[in-house]
Amino acid sequence: MKSCTLALVVLVTLSVIQLTVARKPVCLLPPVAGRGNLAKTRYYWDTAASRCRRFTFKGFGGNGNRFVTMLDCMASCRN
Repeated sequence: MKSCTLALVVLVTLSVIQLTVARKPVCLLPPVAGRGNLAKTRYYWDTAASRCRRFTFKGFGGNGNRFVTMLDCMASCRN
């Protein structure tokens, strides 16, 4: 019985680790508005809220946690 319980705990732990690692690394980056004079609506993955949020991108720079649509953001970052 102890070995079954231990096996179950290990299986659950590995599943949680796999879900955490499965998210793309860019999704873990903070949003960066970038630089420039443009004001483009973009979306980023908010790790604390586990959802995509809108922000204003200035046109240049930034990082990979920037998506053109909410659907793109969710498809890339939501588990």
